[in-house]
Amino acid sequence: MGTPLNNHHPPKWADHFLAWFCRDELLEEIKGDLHEFYVQELSDQKLWKAKLYYWYHVLHFLRPFAIKSRRQHSNTLTMYRNYFKFAWRHALKHKGNTILHVLSLGLGIACSIFIFIYLKGELSYDRFHEEADRIHRVAIDLVDSEQRRIPDATTPPALAPSLVKDFPEVASAVRLFPNWGNKFLLGASPEKKFHEEDFIRTDPGFFDVFTFPALHGDPARALEERGQIILTRSAATKYFGKTDVVGESLMHYLSDTTEVYQIGAVLEDVLLHSHFHFDFLAAIPFENLEQNWGWYNYYTYIKLAPGAKMASLEPKLQPYFESQLEERDYYNIIYSQPVTDIHLRSHLKWELEPNGDIANVYILALLALFVLFMSCLNYLNLKIAEVSKKYREVGVRKVFGANKGSLIGQFMVETLLISFFALLFASLLAEGLFRQLRDVLGRDISILDPENLVAFLLIGLVVVGWEYWPDSIPPSTCLPSKLH
Repeated sequence: MGTPLNNHHPPKWADHFLAWFCRDELLEEIKGDLHEFYVQELSDQKLWKAKLYYWYHVLHFLRPFAIKSRRQHSNTLTMYRNYFKFAWRHALKHKGNTILHVLSLGLGIACSIFIFIYLKGELSYDRFHEEADRIHRVAIDLVDSEQRRIPDATTPPALAPSLVKDFPEVASAVRLFPNWGNKFLLGASPEKKFHEEDFIRTDPGFFDVFTFPALHGDPARALEERGQIILTRSAATKYFGKTDVVGESLMHYLSDTTEVYQIGAVLEDVLLHSHFHFDFLAAIPFENLEQNWGWYNYYTYIKLAPGAKMASLEPKLQPYFESQLEERDYYNIIYSQPVTDIHLRSHLKWELEPNGDIANVYILALLALFVLFMSCLNYLNLKIAEVSKKYREVGVRKVFGANKGSLIGQFMVETLLISFFALLFASLLAEGLFRQLRDVLGRDISILDPENLVAFLLIGLVVVGWEYWPDSIPPSTCLPSKLH
């Protein structure tokens, strides 16, 4: 005795699959026959066997005579082609409204793109260094005899080598000694001399901490001797007219003598998103610095060992620093800063270069979102105001058989066309702003950079998604019932 019929129905997914591939004119007849077979199977077989046989019979009809014609795809393509034609004609017919939509929406998008790409650059400072999360700057706030705390970025020269020697968490350390307002008279010959300010003295282990791409030579060994110097691409071109100048000599003209530097390496120009810049690197010329804890004219950077955490090292710094100092009536406070936070979150005395401010980043981000929101809202209001003008068009379309889906499709294609021109206008305007304000921004920015292009496309998707909302409810829903 088989399974009683009860309320058992054929597998729904099998019916859906049949409806998906079967020709419309054959579907009803085939489906009816299959259901009859299923009822017969239930009377003789168990439920699971009946369902299995039903799937077998459905798959049996996967034959050329029963499969839907693929011409519907061409019909769909033709439908969207007609949508585009109607949208283009509508845009040309109402030139004033089209231009107003494109300009208002494009200006808002351009402002948002400009702000967001600028902020992306602000947030990327010093992230180009390899393992930048392991690099920290050590700073010491000075506390005077009246217990007033004075934030200061400088440290004594003995700090860097002592940290490497006494703390296994510190893999390497480097000191920077900038020009401190001095100008260096340099020249490739007595006839070709320039005063330079972007001159930094540092340790040979500079490249153990920082990553600056080399163009010629071996930077890791270029500062092992004090008579060596490293140039950037711009400096090499300025003095020698070429970049491959390793082994050449560069003179440093002093008031009473002349120092001769041998060029040990040439680097690519320092990227803009660095909190300090230079064109010349030379070795620190002073001796007996390892025990000097009182000369606060150096900047100390450390790179943690793999797996080490600054949270475990930080509490050890203050006791260690105090143990190195002579007894006095006041004390200083030592701490560390992630190198990636210096540009936006550090505002100490004697910063190497003027920094930005994270508060400004938040304000500009909110401003960009507000401008984009108001631009989209303005577009929404303009589209809603035009709904009444489309009553006659929608009524005629419905008389000729247009359904709600086709009306939505038509209006969305119109929106896509407006969005495309608005995005195109915004991209051209933003690119022009970046080029014109290059000197004000202090760097070259292009919307065509891969990372910036991604940000632009994301903004475009947000705008298109917002614009779809008013067009998802066609004016036909607002028409009198006689027109439906």
